[in-house]
Amino acid sequence: MQLCERKIIEKHLKKGNSKSEIARILGVSHTTVGREVNNEKNWEWWRKSNGKVVKIYNAEKAQKNYEQNKARCGAKYKFIKNEAGFAYVENWVLAGESPDQAIERAKLESVAIDFSSRTFYNYIERGMSRVTPFNLRFKLRRKPRKHKRIRQHKRKMGKSIELRPSIVNNRTEFGHWEGDFIVDKNDNAILVLQERMSRKCILRKVTKREKNEVFETVSKLKTEYNMKIKILFTTVILITLFTACGISKKTTNSATYDEGVVINGVRWATRNVDEPGTFAPTSESAGKFYQWNRKKAWNTTDSIVVGWDNSVAKGTKWKKINDPCPSGWRIPTHEETLKLSDRSKVSSEWMIENSVNGRKFTDIASGNSIFLPALGNRAISNGEINGSNGIYWSSTRVIGGGAYGLIFLIELGSHLNRAVGASIRCVCIE
Repeated sequence: MQLCERKIIEKHLKKGNSKSEIARILGVSHTTVGREVNNEKNWEWWRKSNGKVVKIYNAEKAQKNYEQNKARCGAKYKFIKNEAGFAYVENWVLAGESPDQAIERAKLESVAIDFSSRTFYNYIERGMSRVTPFNLRFKLRRKPRKHKRIRQHKRKMGKSIELRPSIVNNRTEFGHWEGDFIVDKNDNAILVLQERMSRKCILRKVTKREKNEVFETVSKLKTEYNMKIKILFTTVILITLFTACGISKKTTNSATYDEGVVINGVRWATRNVDEPGTFAPTSESAGKFYQWNRKKAWNTTDSIVVGWDNSVAKGTKWKKINDPCPSGWRIPTHEETLKLSDRSKVSSEWMIENSVNGRKFTDIASGNSIFLPALGNRAISNGEINGSNGIYWSSTRVIGGGAYGLIFLIELGSHLNRAVGASIRCVCIE
């Protein structure tokens, strides 16, 4: 059982599904799921915010336990069974004899030896013996032979998975997928796609493990999840998918499409929201002001506006129907804005970009950055533009008449009244 399957078990146990239901979802026997769930080592105790202690299944812990048990499997080293014979050979080799001479001596003197000289050499190379290569008279004098094999008719299967960008390997950026097949004894197959950073999985049943069917399945996923996909095939049809928010560049303009950048695990848009459903032209462009949980856009140029609503919008969170972000994007939560201001992982500096004041946020690990222009806000009472600080909404409400947001001038702030007009910088919908 793989980590992605254990993640599915964890997810459905939280939903309250039975072991039999989970087994049907995974396509395995209910006893397989039963053994996994009944193993006490795969569970942890957690304390909820209300103080109640609960016991939950942890997929990461279960995978670690499996790997530890797997490492203990297999045949044990022979010298563990015959330490006396192994020590006898070691002593004579340290005295100047070769391993072959020491083993032959042991046989003549009726010392029990159940390993060959090749096995003894392997133990030396692995550092499992007191004997080192320096104790062997000819080991360091010999030049190793170089066997160069030229394959004239090597099949070309496309780009190797080893040629993928280094950022994919270190799992610091969201949006890189890899895939393989789960095949049963009847040759039924499931295509498994796993996102490398979050380790989330997408499973699709396929009838044939062929290139054309995989292309067709991935094409359907592209439409379903709004993916921009690049496929690399190797000998086992291993896939790397590069996804981006929004619709493909070929079918839309820059007003609704943005690649975004990942900062501290969150993919942020590189431009402010302009009219509902569109982005501003550049990273330093102002875009529009919005009141919390309202979709009406207010310009950032006129000092006074007509029709300003100074009442506080109701609701516990910013409703989806009122979200002005383009397709594939949404307003960030308070937790996501806190990630942007986490100084241990994100650096920020006040700067001027193309004559526009603002703050630049940079991911310390990857070097990715975004610029948030400081545009001021529209006042609660009459919508008049005031201030020169940066104010950006989150979708999280504060009890009373406020809501959380990202506020900055030279330093970072926290929350503001929901009737204020402020900027919006979207995050990607995963």
